[in-house]
Amino acid sequence: MASSSTTDSDVAESFTNSEPGDELGTDSACDFDNESDNDDGEQNLYLDKGHNLFLDSWFTSPTLFEKLHTRSIGVCDTARANRAGLPKFEDKSGKGQQVYQSTDNMLALKWFDKREGIMLSTIHEPRIQFTGKNDPKTKRPIQKPVSVIDYNSNRGAIDKVDMQTSFVEYVRKSVKWYKKLFFHMLDLIVLNSYLLYKMETGKRPQLVDFRLQLIREILQTYHTPKTIIGRPRLETN
Repeated sequence: MASSSTTDSDVAESFTNSEPGDELGTDSACDFDNESDNDDGEQNLYLDKGHNLFLDSWFTSPTLFEKLHTRSIGVCDTARANRAGLPKFEDKSGKGQQVYQSTDNMLALKWFDKREGIMLSTIHEPRIQFTGKNDPKTKRPIQKPVSVIDYNSNRGAIDKVDMQTSFVEYVRKSVKWYKKLFFHMLDLIVLNSYLLYKMETGKRPQLVDFRLQLIREILQTYHTPKTIIGRPRLETN
């Protein structure tokens, strides 16, 4: 089966300037085949289910967002200004200003607040919404793009995971990257085990206590007593 591919530069060229209030369409700007990535034919639990993802800037890519859109997965993420495939924005320095460009199903938005921020989303329109808070200096209601509000709200879960996996500092700056990756994956495995333990048992121990108990059980199971090599001790009467 033939399939077409799209590069980040192709996506960037399809971004068009838009005015506030324009609704985003639902047709894909890129054509990807919708064949399942699961070769054994088993049903995928996440694709084509209408899930929405909130990521961080490491994963932002217009091509990735288009691919996920074809599998009914919406994505919202912050983006780095130098990320390949993003459109060029005109400069507006006024606080509370936004400029954006869009394809039929993707929004790229630049928001000017205390500092500039770029959002990329396949699930939002370029609307401004009140946050429910007032500016401490002017006392005026604070407004932000809906994409920024939703991202900040949902990003809290990711920040919580980062916090829970950073209680024990394994990684030093001098450690090689693959060792950092190993210890990070180990932290995530322990955290997932902790969450599953709470779900299955109904008990809610502190994460640090769970870690300590896990260490004790591993040592009890796999500890091998050391054999002392040397001259035997002389017995004295």
